[in-house]
Amino acid sequence: MVPGFKRSISLPMSPRRKAPEKPYRHARSASLPCPSHPLVSHLEDAMRTVRRWTSEPDRTPARISTGLGRIAILLAALDELLRLPQAEDALRRAGAGAADPLLDDLLRLADAYGSLRSAALDLKESQSEAQSALRRRDAARLASSLGSQRRAEKELARIASAVRSAFRSASGTEIAEIVSEAIAAISAASVAVLLGIAAISAAASASAAATARSSSVLGPLRKVGFRSSSNNKKATEEEEEEEIAALERLEELEKCVGELESGSERVFRSLVNTRVSLLNILTPTF
Repeated sequence: MVPGFKRSISLPMSPRRKAPEKPYRHARSASLPCPSHPLVSHLEDAMRTVRRWTSEPDRTPARISTGLGRIAILLAALDELLRLPQAEDALRRAGAGAADPLLDDLLRLADAYGSLRSAALDLKESQSEAQSALRRRDAARLASSLGSQRRAEKELARIASAVRSAFRSASGTEIAEIVSEAIAAISAASVAVLLGIAAISAAASASAAATARSSSVLGPLRKVGFRSSSNNKKATEEEEEEEIAALERLEELEKCVGELESGSERVFRSLVNTRVSLLNILTPTF
């Protein structure tokens, strides 16, 4: 905190801070906006919304899109706060010691989303190939595409691990702590997005692989007459149901990848813009 100034911003929903048992008033500061400032309230609301989404276990293409959208909204709110003259002055007074960890975290997140765009492209290609191979019942082509899809899933898990381990909490000034908390919420939500996509892809891979195994076993048996006609009909119906289910999962993954491509690009741009705003505070131009 800047010497000589009273605490003027608080985040009552922050897990690292305990809310006061009784209401109290914050002293208005010359260097930081008071808690009633609309941008401070907007940032707090955006953080709560992102944390709520992160805590919900359900992951579908629509919810992945929602999560990416909420991350982008939080980043926009953070960028707006950083443009306040009071916030700029507080961070400038705190110096590089308080801001450097924030710059590093934003850079790591931007790098992660850059890698995510490449992983999304690989996943899109392998998913499309698997879908085509399954429809054509081309076992060799399907096996190859599923192998590529699993490699993309591992890349998503690797990026999630990098995001989780990269975050460093900043301190030294109230505004730096607030920015740090926002970045922490963004990091946690980003991990949830990455692991959610990997889980949807893994379910699609497993379903397609199971369908391929079933076809490779039941098909030859029917051809050589090891089953009665009624059993053959039942086996054929089961195969068709499995194939339809596998194609539906691959189509779900296709939607998810589409949401990921557009949403991750938006988040990437927002991360870059927010980092530029922070850099401009530390290196003002005259």
